[in-house]
Amino acid sequence: MNIKNYVVYGSEDYVLPSYFVNIESIEKTALSFNGHIKPHVHSNLLQVILFEKGRGRFISDQINEAIDGPCVITIPESTLHEIQFDMNASFSGKVLTINTSLLEELLADLPKSLLRLTQGINFLDQLKNYPACDTLTNQINARLPENGPRARVAINAYLSLFFLQLLEHDSLNKSANKFMNKQSYIYFRAFEQEVKATQSIAKSVAEYADSLKITPTHLNRICKSNVGITASQVIQNYIVLGIKRNLVYTSHTISEISHIFDFNDLGYFCRFFKKHTGKTPKNFRASQRAVQKEADLTNRKDQ
Repeated sequence: MNIKNYVVYGSEDYVLPSYFVNIESIEKTALSFNGHIKPHVHSNLLQVILFEKGRGRFISDQINEAIDGPCVITIPESTLHEIQFDMNASFSGKVLTINTSLLEELLADLPKSLLRLTQGINFLDQLKNYPACDTLTNQINARLPENGPRARVAINAYLSLFFLQLLEHDSLNKSANKFMNKQSYIYFRAFEQEVKATQSIAKSVAEYADSLKITPTHLNRICKSNVGITASQVIQNYIVLGIKRNLVYTSHTISEISHIFDFNDLGYFCRFFKKHTGKTPKNFRASQRAVQKEADLTNRKDQ
């Protein structure tokens, strides 16, 4: 049992180009997966799922929400998620996928907005400007087959307008930390990317700061201004999230998982995990499997 890593849905061996924009039909995707896209991630890609109509459920590390279109879900890179479609209901919509680096280029002057889109899932219901978003995705899709700089300029313009439409939603238009700026976001993202790539409890805040050529104090200040927690807490949160994913979605033993994250002592690994979750790794795995078993039984009864 392993976590799938898709670029486009169903494709794990696709080589991601430096500039990537893709739009898929939600109907086609749902049918190709028989109504259930199982847990997976998209590395280095942000996805926006536009449900024009239809019902189902969206499940991730962060939320478990019923889908009732029209609504929009934004999913940051490397976010584990699954989608269950109600195949008895009529549904339609699109999936927009782009490089996170392209999003950062388009919204470079809006660091607070970038942070909202890259730090967590946004579930946008009661979206009054859904028709405008749909029109912009159609315009993007019309230009995708074209080659050349003119087409790319047009696509980037439509993408910018599309995200500006999304950012008008109340949940994405909240006040953010007034001390955050563009350079702070750049440093934070570089730190976050290195933490994700390293996945090691053994690497210290000082070592991360040194690789960014800043002091640990400066790195802590950056993390505080961006996400409200220290650099050490950022590292710990990603380690805990990675452990959870391995316990739930892989067949690795607890000892193997401890080694993946560079814990030299199994006892310390178990104490660390319990401190952050309230459960031992063994109990967490058992409880999650019980929940999954119950959900599978419910799904069978509903079908």
